[in-house]
Amino acid sequence: MLGTIGFKSYCINCVVGTESHERTTLQDLFVDLRIVVDFNKVVNSGKLEDTVNYVTLAEICRDIAINGKYHLLEKYASDVMKELFYRFPVVSAWIRVEKPSAIPGAVCSFVELEQESR
Repeated sequence: MLGTIGFKSYCINCVVGTESHERTTLQDLFVDLRIVVDFNKVVNSGKLEDTVNYVTLAEICRDIAINGKYHLLEKYASDVMKELFYRFPVVSAWIRVEKPSAIPGAVCSFVELEQESR
């Protein structure tokens, strides 16, 4: 049985962007993440160690953003996906990264990536 784990609008305060002022000022990113994994073991055991903990997923997103000091959202989102597929038995994953302060007059700019296991 396949199931989906994730979160919406996880706020990460980090350095992100290409402009000179963006390289010295923290900005908020909002991350939506969904991963599809096999739920067979966890639905029978009811144990946290038999699933992918969404808190761990959020920590991965946060740590990569803070440590990476990215210029582009695309690269950040790609690096998150690579880490998820490396660490967990992910069937597929989807990420959306929003940057509210990027475009005056817009709610946000964003990128979305989707990937399936190979």
